[in-house]
Amino acid sequence: MTLIEKAVEKWNASADKKVAQKWVDPVHDVSDMHDKKERSSGVNSDLLHLNLSALSPSGVMLPSALIADEYRKIKRPLLANAFGNEASLVPDGHVIMVTSSLPNEGKSFTAIHLALSIAKERDCTVLLVDGDVTKSQVTKMTHLSGRDGLVELLSDEHLCSSDVIVKTDYTGLSILPSGHSQVHTAELLASNRMGALIKELSASDPNRIILFDAPPLLATPETQILSDHMGQVVFVVEMGVTPKAVVEQALSLLDNEEKAVGLILNKARKLSGDQDYYGYGYGVTDS
Repeated sequence: MTLIEKAVEKWNASADKKVAQKWVDPVHDVSDMHDKKERSSGVNSDLLHLNLSALSPSGVMLPSALIADEYRKIKRPLLANAFGNEASLVPDGHVIMVTSSLPNEGKSFTAIHLALSIAKERDCTVLLVDGDVTKSQVTKMTHLSGRDGLVELLSDEHLCSSDVIVKTDYTGLSILPSGHSQVHTAELLASNRMGALIKELSASDPNRIILFDAPPLLATPETQILSDHMGQVVFVVEMGVTPKAVVEQALSLLDNEEKAVGLILNKARKLSGDQDYYGYGYGVTDS
């Protein structure tokens, strides 16, 4: 039994328990958020001001100590697979996709918080890519709607990625918005240009994690093709809501050869209390 199968089994055993979503109020834990990188008092007009307090009504919150700790646990195996010792490296492990089976399971929420957590690392940066060009939740929540982005990079080979990547004042974090939706947007995600673009983004910064917020696997076939370019997949499951059969169907679409697939049980509640948490099962799936 693979680690992913064990995680699904654990999820299924808990599915009959009462599960409810309870958003945590924003907590201004400045020391936790900025313990490695100090911000200057000046304002750089070339940087996007990432106002996390303003984002909280959309489900994005300033990390409380609990949430920050959960995402530390989640990012560790991802970073080990991307930049660890030679024996633990996963091919293209620095390219990570966050997805789910169905819409509204919390993948965009997860992608943003994971990006914020990775950005706090001393030895790497993170590029958060809004690859869900239909919903564009990352783009909307960071107030980047209307700007050129991923779609334009895929449709125009002469466009430079540095012209559309948005640097933020949250040190270590840049964002590539979804761009303007087109008739053939879905086909662009599945095109050969996507592979070339990922190689280009990887070459420009060898210490960069490229984190895609991708469409749900069962919502569009392009996500399965997009996963071929990924070294790691973070798979979000809304615990107690998404049927086990749906999870297994979505996971079966992923290439199991050398790809690391992690399972996040989102909106789960500890039995010993009423605080929400994020369960996480992680491993390389068997072929």
